[in-house]
Amino acid sequence: MNDCDLKDFVGKNFADELPDDDSKIMIHFHTMILELGSIIAALEIVKIVNDEWHDRVVQSSIRYDIVRNVTYESLFYRVVFGITKIFDVREKNGIFKILSKLRHSTKDRSLLSILSTIQEGIDKEQKNIDEIKLLRDKLLAHLDKEMVFSTERLDIGILYYYFEAIEIKSIYTACIELYNAFI
Repeated sequence: MNDCDLKDFVGKNFADELPDDDSKIMIHFHTMILELGSIIAALEIVKIVNDEWHDRVVQSSIRYDIVRNVTYESLFYRVVFGITKIFDVREKNGIFKILSKLRHSTKDRSLLSILSTIQEGIDKEQKNIDEIKLLRDKLLAHLDKEMVFSTERLDIGILYYYFEAIEIKSIYTACIELYNAFI
């Protein structure tokens, strides 16, 4: 980008070409739904890779596999950063902001019911989301001194517990239902 300042380039978008704010919200919502789908796929792949590794341990055919390790760790990062990007209350473009805008733009009872279903799903998973955010900060986003010198020597594998526990498919499905009802 020789002749163009990166900040200027990033600042250019097609939002001004859209007819109204509702269109902007729906494109934003659609992008978030795609992100949720990608996170769910990554979660499933993590589980498959984990099961495959467990099978190797059971069969005593453990060997160092750089591709497996890099893939596995990359998927952890993908899931953690994706979940925190969408479900962080402080995120100005996350699910809470979108749901709030959609809630204020409709009085339709069926749409409000779907919005309520999504919120209930988020509320049910909030503890897992909060733990994933905490571990993101301590293990992935920063070299947290407390974690580096802890007696447990935790690594990203601890996140797998939360990956197994979290249930975001119902949130994803309700988001798709809501999106389809709005368009």
